[in-house]
Amino acid sequence: MDLRVLALLIFSSLTHAQTVFEPPMQVSGDAVDRFQFRQTHRPVETIKREQLRLDTKTQLSDSLNQLPGVQSRFEGSPLISIRGSQSSFRNLVLQDGVPLSFADGIGFNPLFIADESLESMTILKGPGSSELGRDAMHGAVAFRSKILQSPEVRLSAGSFESKKVYLATPLTQGPVRSQATLYHTTASGYRPRSDKDLKRATLRVFQNADSYRWSVFSLGAQEIGSAPGSTYFSSADSFNNWGIMSGASAQIQIFESLEVQPHIGFKKIDQRPGSTAPNITTGGNFGLGIKKTLENYSVDGFYEGYNETFTASYFPGGALSQQTHDFGGGLRWDFNESLTLLASARYSGSEQGALSPAIGLVGMSSSEEKFFASYAEGHHPPSLSQKFGESLGFRGNPALVGEKSRELSLGFEKSWSEVTTYFEAFSRDSLNLIENQNFSGTYIPQNISSARATGFESTTRWNPNSWILMGSLSYLKNENTQTKEALTYSPAIQASLSIGQVLDRWSWTLSETYWGDYFARNTNNQLANLGQWNTLDLQLGYQVDKIQLLFAINNIFNQPRELTLGYPEAPRNFQLTVSGVF
Repeated sequence: MDLRVLALLIFSSLTHAQTVFEPPMQVSGDAVDRFQFRQTHRPVETIKREQLRLDTKTQLSDSLNQLPGVQSRFEGSPLISIRGSQSSFRNLVLQDGVPLSFADGIGFNPLFIADESLESMTILKGPGSSELGRDAMHGAVAFRSKILQSPEVRLSAGSFESKKVYLATPLTQGPVRSQATLYHTTASGYRPRSDKDLKRATLRVFQNADSYRWSVFSLGAQEIGSAPGSTYFSSADSFNNWGIMSGASAQIQIFESLEVQPHIGFKKIDQRPGSTAPNITTGGNFGLGIKKTLENYSVDGFYEGYNETFTASYFPGGALSQQTHDFGGGLRWDFNESLTLLASARYSGSEQGALSPAIGLVGMSSSEEKFFASYAEGHHPPSLSQKFGESLGFRGNPALVGEKSRELSLGFEKSWSEVTTYFEAFSRDSLNLIENQNFSGTYIPQNISSARATGFESTTRWNPNSWILMGSLSYLKNENTQTKEALTYSPAIQASLSIGQVLDRWSWTLSETYWGDYFARNTNNQLANLGQWNTLDLQLGYQVDKIQLLFAINNIFNQPRELTLGYPEAPRNFQLTVSGVF
């Protein structure tokens, strides 16, 4: 490890981008969704668009990989992993309140994430099954679109022949407000045959009144391009994917202390290589929540149902369907102004029904010192692909049982003068983990392992005058408890450091990201350490009235790196963005 990396690791333990003590259920924004209505057993973390630097990155996953405890990739199968959760279907992903995961086991699809209009994202680290259902076994990520006040235009161009056009405008500004966005991006890609052409449109209609509010969000998208495969097994496939999704929710105050929240969501996607037969997945969710709030406590109860249908050649008969019914509730009790108890539980009525409880204690010794302690359990049933899928070299296993997780977390936050620092330690046990095993050339999923993840995260932000100094350091030991082997997609060390300055018109940011001891499986299914890497990025900004210019050089030293073996990440690249609000 060179001296520059060592300095980054030491200094990152003292500085970072944002605090995580967002109140457990108070999340800003006009959109009505389950993160606002439902109480979480521990604080959540909200990151603004500017902190993610989305306008100067090649893709969303590059921004997510700067966050402590988060690993993401969109090459190969899409992944957002929280603290080494490894698989997308163990973490719930929402877009404006609509859950994006399906029960087929693939997880979310990036086609439904409208990062071009993103205002903020909220992360729940740790099991969230009690509040948000089976797909939040290890955590949840909620993306929220911006509520527009004026028309916006954004134009971008950069390396790999990338071009982006974003148009957004309010449609009505009366008691019932509405807005629409259009987005188009093309790129040739930084690998041979990695071109893509993506079009996406959104529409939102909402109203905020004294005793009620409601919101309807819809999205449609299409992406065509080529899939290069890995460097070990190249692909000649092209793809033509399209999808639609919509969600509606309301929050209605019946009496002074009683609220109800109905919600419904729908999504449909067709993912097909080339001109093959349709590969369609549809899903719907619906539910009703009731919350009673008194002087020093509140209780809530809810019902949620899910109905999903899958049409694909790898299912027997070409199609499968699944229905699930969940029930649960929560309690928030303010003992006094400085100590709050949070508890919740959910019973999931899948074919292997499971109870997921959670409890947390949040408090403060002063306005500058806060702390929390929490314990939560999560559950995820086997996916339909794992149980019933059949394809070349793969066969499902109907005898699989559901995965479970248990996590204990302790954290505190300290603020003084212009500095805010946060530290959290955690330990998570995951039971009955499902892995594919090779039986005479055929991969069959088995409940063969359990895992333990222990670690810590430290984040701090310092704002002296016009300067901004931010950093993070996280450590994760994630291993199979039987074999003691390290698990994949779980870097032992993640660190980031940013220094910048905001002047009257100019701004600049220099940021470095480090990953160390990152493991993956090679073509012989053997564990391989991908080593360590660090990247350095530079962003320059200039503001003229309502026009903003951003220029960035990412991966300045052209550091080669892989997050998935055989899928190299982007080399050095340039991005130029011009945006305006009118």
